[in-house]
Amino acid sequence: MSKIISHKVELQLAKKTDLLHAAGLLKFGTIYYLKHSKTHLLSGPYVLDKFHNSTKLKDYFQSNSIYVPLVDFDFDINNNLQQVDFKIQMSYE
Repeated sequence: MSKIISHKVELQLAKKTDLLHAAGLLKFGTIYYLKHSKTHLLSGPYVLDKFHNSTKLKDYFQSNSIYVPLVDFDFDINNNLQQVDFKIQMSYE
């Protein structure tokens, strides 16, 4: 027997603080959606990681196309640990 689960997510237009800890330091692990400029359809979810094209992400942000869940991920322990690991990694390279 299969079980069907329904999940509702409220989204808000992304702010800089949703995507960045500080200038040039992305919040890895952030979940986001993209809104198409012509059709207004959402795609995603996507997870922000070190493989993202920062120029393209900036373009999406400036065109108000990035939406994030209406949840505060700043205090999420996994997100904080990822950022600490990345800072340590960046300091050695």
